[in-house]
Amino acid sequence: MTGGFSLTTIAFLNLAIGYYVLKQRLRAIPNRTFAFLAITISLWTFGIALAYHSSLDLLLSTALTFAAASLMPLAVLYVFLTFPDEPHLSLDRLSKIFTLLGIAFFVLSFTPFIIAPASRHDNRVLIVYGALYPLYALYIC
Repeated sequence: MTGGFSLTTIAFLNLAIGYYVLKQRLRAIPNRTFAFLAITISLWTFGIALAYHSSLDLLLSTALTFAAASLMPLAVLYVFLTFPDEPHLSLDRLSKIFTLLGIAFFVLSFTPFIIAPASRHDNRVLIVYGALYPLYALYIC
């Protein structure tokens, strides 16, 4: 249970950092995009904690992990586009395509197209990847 507690603590610390930054300048777009990044990292970390250290449905917890991971590249892009003090988030055509891909992979993470059955064996999580997983992995990289 130590690993689960540690991961959950890290997830909440990421949320706290995101909240702190957002609270400093609530209307500032860079603070909002940073908070979005902190939330995605927190959800990803919490998903890993659930997958490895809980009795919750493994497919749901791994889907949450993959879904959160699909939003992380978007959050990083948005932070880069708004840092240090852009007044608004402006997306060019490529950024809009990247955003649509991220949203699509977020939704697809909850289907067998990204991950199919998952199981636990000897404290390991074994995942069967779906047909679109190679494209998902390429997107993440």
